[in-house]
Amino acid sequence: MTPPPTAGSLASLLGELRNLEELGRQAQGCDEELAVSAACELRERYPRWYATALAAMPVTFHKEFKREYEGHYPYQKIKHFLNGPRDKWALYLKMPKPLRSHGPWQYPLEQSFLGPLGEQRRLLLLALPQEDGGGKALPTLSLLAGLTERLPNALAVLGREQHGRVGLPVNDEYDLQRILHALLVLHFEDVRPEESTPSRAGGAYRIDFSCGGNGWRWKPSWPAIH
Repeated sequence: MTPPPTAGSLASLLGELRNLEELGRQAQGCDEELAVSAACELRERYPRWYATALAAMPVTFHKEFKREYEGHYPYQKIKHFLNGPRDKWALYLKMPKPLRSHGPWQYPLEQSFLGPLGEQRRLLLLALPQEDGGGKALPTLSLLAGLTERLPNALAVLGREQHGRVGLPVNDEYDLQRILHALLVLHFEDVRPEESTPSRAGGAYRIDFSCGGNGWRWKPSWPAIH
């Protein structure tokens, strides 16, 4: 029998959300070639993430979690966005300007993808304490989330010239790996960096960190952070 999912598996799912969000932004971005590639990768990765999340969380959360994917008229959510992230709104130019606020897309990024994905994040966070070890997982997850959110600001400080001294540049993923490793050892006794192969040719380089020897794995993406 397969063992029940743990809080670590839910935390891993939460850790993947940043990359999904970035793919969603790229899929509706200005660079057509990048958008097509991102949309294709998102259609591959999100369904796997979604299925794993449903298997990992208690069934009491399934109804709400599925609703954010499936949507219902007139609310078009993640399923619709995945099917046509670059579909144009046919009536866009015929509508009064006040009604064009979400742009020319049939399935706007914020309303149809990022918003519903944020609700799915909230449900995963609610499910964490119900899993074995969830009480310990939430503080660790909050710590990693905070580091991720504030990391671009920290990199900007490091790169700033001050008192006539040149800033410390972060030019590539190897520079970033050293900084992340240094930050993590302040909070965890056992931190092990591991390089991962990109999911597709020309895809994002990824650095995985195994933290504390307890199954936690942080998976920041160089393009997303940079």
